[in-house]
Amino acid sequence: MNKKPLMAQAYALFILACLSQAQVVGQTTPAGQMTTGQTTPADAREYILKHRELALKNEQCCSIPASITLAQAIIESDRGNSQLAREANNHFGIKCHTKDWTGPGYYKDDDAPNECFRKYESVQESYSDHAQFLRSRPRYANLFTLPANNYAAWAQGLKDAGYATNPEYAQKLIKCIEEHQLHQIAGPDHPYVQAARTGTVARPVEVRTKNWPWDFPASPCQEGEFRYNYTRTVCAQAGDDLLAIASRHKVELWKLLVYNGYSENVGLAAGQKIFLQKRMKKAVVERHTMATGQRVADVARYYCVREKSLRLKNNLMAGEEVVAGQTLSLRKNVRTRLQTTTLEEIERIRKQHTSGQTGVSIPKADPGAAEAERMRMEAPVEEGYHRVLTQETLYSLARRYKVKVEDLKKWNNLPDDHIKIGQILRVKSPM
Repeated sequence: MNKKPLMAQAYALFILACLSQAQVVGQTTPAGQMTTGQTTPADAREYILKHRELALKNEQCCSIPASITLAQAIIESDRGNSQLAREANNHFGIKCHTKDWTGPGYYKDDDAPNECFRKYESVQESYSDHAQFLRSRPRYANLFTLPANNYAAWAQGLKDAGYATNPEYAQKLIKCIEEHQLHQIAGPDHPYVQAARTGTVARPVEVRTKNWPWDFPASPCQEGEFRYNYTRTVCAQAGDDLLAIASRHKVELWKLLVYNGYSENVGLAAGQKIFLQKRMKKAVVERHTMATGQRVADVARYYCVREKSLRLKNNLMAGEEVVAGQTLSLRKNVRTRLQTTTLEEIERIRKQHTSGQTGVSIPKADPGAAEAERMRMEAPVEEGYHRVLTQETLYSLARRYKVKVEDLKKWNNLPDDHIKIGQILRVKSPM
């Protein structure tokens, strides 16, 4: 029997086995351990785009570089794929053996069998606890004396303070930061952020190629920070979103959303004004005449006044929009009740305009009705009665007429404390 073919076959099988084993190196390892190969770029990119706002929030509130936070999370959670991240929302491998942790635990084998790891309700809670973990422990105090942009020093500082036992921990953090350019994650020019703009991550806000009836006259922008209606303001740059502006100007993203009346982070048109602090209650001009398709929120943003204040001045309830041709007061409270419509109707009008439809049905103000309403609101009332004006309540009326709230409710058959603008109330006892 010839043994050479058998030996050649055995050698070939040995080589195949070695190649198969080599392919396993660098794949995902158990939670809490490091991988020996590079992270899959697509997976890491998705993780970075999904969680960069949380990391930037930690940078703003707690002076922890976003690049460091993201690199730690990518490595410790295996880009959010580890068992600990998936089942306990723990993205930083923080254990619960310290006395200050009173939350739930997640048990798994690590340095010792059945160790307790912190379990969170959400990923956001994990990021917040990570920031608190570093800020509250004396052994990490030296980190906060380092420059925020020196990610290499921060990586080495975490290793020296004993965050991880792996001797190559600092090098792994630095490699991750540089591979994914995490030190530039706050800017609009980061390649992952730019690529995401072609998808659904940051949607532009009404960037048009033509003017529509509801557009406002252009107002000049300035470079850098300036004052617009006494409010700190900047103009968006090409490719900006609210997160990039929040990071540049050290304002928390949630505050920027509130100041500007947006519900989510959005892309912005170049030159669009963004307010860095709460808007004023009054504008510098007296009034504004509503154009076709204009919304109250648009007017408030254009004149840099608070929408809530604008509605109070003009007796407008939340959700009410104003018919074209009506005049909004921007500085003083008025008694006149404006003709209103709904936001759905305003959006329908806009859609008809932008789709090029003809014969658009547009609500128009009736001057006669407006004048009649004004006269009704200004007409005198009988002695012992009062017409409710803007911002008045049962409690303010009770103080004004020196009676009890319960008496006002009884005299006027009111089931609760709610009263309406223009309502006539008895304010003296009928006896």
